[in-house]
Amino acid sequence: SFPINGLYLFLALIFYSAKQIRRSNEMKVRYLLIGVVVLFVAGVLTTSSYARYDPKTLAGIWLFDEGKGNTTADSSGNKNDGTFKGSPKWSDGKFSKCLEFDGASAYVDCGNGESLDITKAITVAAWVKFKKIDYKGAGGGLFFIASKGNPDAVAPNSGWWFSYDNRANGQGFPYTCFGNSAGGWAGGGNNFSGYNFVFDNGVWYHLAITVEKSIAKLYINGDQSGADKPLSNLVLSNTSTNFCIGSYITNYYFNGLIDDVAVFNVALTMQDIQNTMNTGLKVFLSSNAVDLSGKLVATWAVIKTQ
Repeated sequence: SFPINGLYLFLALIFYSAKQIRRSNEMKVRYLLIGVVVLFVAGVLTTSSYARYDPKTLAGIWLFDEGKGNTTADSSGNKNDGTFKGSPKWSDGKFSKCLEFDGASAYVDCGNGESLDITKAITVAAWVKFKKIDYKGAGGGLFFIASKGNPDAVAPNSGWWFSYDNRANGQGFPYTCFGNSAGGWAGGGNNFSGYNFVFDNGVWYHLAITVEKSIAKLYINGDQSGADKPLSNLVLSNTSTNFCIGSYITNYYFNGLIDDVAVFNVALTMQDIQNTMNTGLKVFLSSNAVDLSGKLVATWAVIKTQ
């Protein structure tokens, strides 16, 4: 089935076409009917795209495409621009440029803006390429992709962490965790402990997490990894710490490359995650609902002049 708004658009176009058919010659009718089909498809894409990608759901997007300097822009329009700490380096990314983190001191501090104070639902996604995964020796670490808050304390805790734990040859996400008003280490059970995955060094992977209605999901390369994870006493909001990429403030530094980081204040579906993963965030931003609507209006204006 298609969105209701798409149905309304289709019916309106059919009605308009019927009126035109009565007073048009064969060639004009042919062009008009082609226009109806094109506009119907565009209308369906527009309405479904808007439902998924309302600009208000964008909390922050960091493309890392500048290629120079010691800051990186938030392309969501929310002004959560990132400042380099410990000298991340520019490198070739999954899409255009990216940032390389040394696993020792490099991270990006994106501040504590209002749009990053997320309370009910969230999606965090990024492309990553590990450099120091070690499943045999002692070279691994707790690699943080992004973080906001501290959901890891005996006392009531809040916020979220997105990380991969390769310490002691680990293969999981126990410290991808979420705040718990009852307290407890690693979110007091609000984590992806036991969700194991073996990564290769030097390979790009797309990782994403979502939370909605106290259910968390983990995605690797666009597919859900493991079962839905129920969360207890969830507290996502934390306004006392900054949003960081590549670390938990000055701890647990990522070692490798990170590109196309996004935070939404809704839980994207698996299809939505796959779409942004396949096209890249820059294409996603250039083809959002507002642009599609503009194209629809322009095309309709051309058809009416035929």
